Amino acid sequence: MATLHETAYPRLKPDPTAKELDEIYTPSGGEVRLARSMATQPTTQLAVLIHLKMFQRLGYFVILADVPERIRQHIAQAAGLRRALSIRDLNRYDVSGAKRAHMARLRKFLWTGQAFVDT
Repeated sequence: MATLHETAYPRLKPDPTAKELDEIYTPSGGEVRLARSMATQPTTQLAVLIHLKMFQRLGYFVILADVPERIRQHIAQAAGLRRALSIRDLNRYDVSGAKRAHMARLRKFLWTGQAFVDT
């Protein structure tokens, strides 16, 4: 019988392998540039990248505090950011207005394949 994370509805594994982290959750250079164009603070850039990688994997946005610590740390390290976000930082971002604006921009990026600049 298939495990839950192997079904047609992708789920986050609590302890992904190093190969899975590299293949699924490593942001590309373009994705890191996109996050930097959307936010000036490293903590917000990381939140944007986590949302992006989760949407690419699951097809929907998640509450950042629900993302396993190992995945958050991997994304932070792969993007050259010093540390993963604390649960407090994640919760603060999840209720912010910036999150909604970032999600709209990420959807546009994912659907069109291009970032856009606000005018």
